[in-house]
Amino acid sequence: MVDGFDFREFVARQQWVYAKTYAKRSPHQYIVRGKINGTDEEFVAAAEYIKKHGFTVRLFRTNYTCLQMDKSFYWSMNDGDGKLLIINRNDLNDYDVVLYVKDKQWQ
Repeated sequence: MVDGFDFREFVARQQWVYAKTYAKRSPHQYIVRGKINGTDEEFVAAAEYIKKHGFTVRLFRTNYTCLQMDKSFYWSMNDGDGKLLIINRNDLNDYDVVLYVKDKQWQ
């Protein structure tokens, strides 16, 4: 982890790209490792922060660890070889979230 890492500051200085592929079905933005405003260590620290402070969410058929912060959800994705590649974010207003805890459901 990067000393003094500030997740909010990191995401605020990024140039987020709107994802065209799932624009209607799953509107979100992303940043790509190696193409960020900052260091690779900061990118990895951001992904680790999401995993440490996030919770599991099922998006379509896959479980992800997502972090809710301010008015967004953040999650990271790996490439086909398991290497950390992308950090995504979406606006909370674009999604309904259903949480399952044991045998109970909350919306």
